[in-house]
Amino acid sequence: MIRSGRLLCLIFAAMLFLFSVSAEEIAATPTDLSPDTTVESAEGTHPYLELSAGEEGLTVTGCSDRELTSVSIPAAWNGVKIVAVGERAFEGMAFLEKVTIAEGIVSIGARAFADCTALRTVQLPDSLTDLADDAFSGCDKLTADTQEQAPSAASTSVVTPPYYN
Repeated sequence: MIRSGRLLCLIFAAMLFLFSVSAEEIAATPTDLSPDTTVESAEGTHPYLELSAGEEGLTVTGCSDRELTSVSIPAAWNGVKIVAVGERAFEGMAFLEKVTIAEGIVSIGARAFADCTALRTVQLPDSLTDLADDAFSGCDKLTADTQEQAPSAASTSVVTPPYYN
């Protein structure tokens, strides 16, 4: 009986060791959010997007890694919807070649992607209702041919003057 108790303890200890998770891994794992999660609690936690809270949801206000070649803006972060790309959020990112903006984003602010001289491809959502005239100014490599989305009223205007010249 004592032998089987020790054996069970050894098996249990081995299982704990094999399935153990470090404190760093737990801290890095996204948690399930309750319905009471506020916009403020989701702010500023994205790996490279800088986020700020607004009345309708989160706004992308910048990018912490200015050397990215591709950016994907999700519809939500930590259970809170992202509704806009703010003014000058990605302005002057010289290496940025591709931008994908998720469905649900409704606004792109002034000069949000201005002077991203390598930008060739932009995928815009059908939900986009407010696009600043100069959101893509100075993006000379961005043309209608490189856009990945079917033309719509909002997306067509991105690649025709005066929006990128």
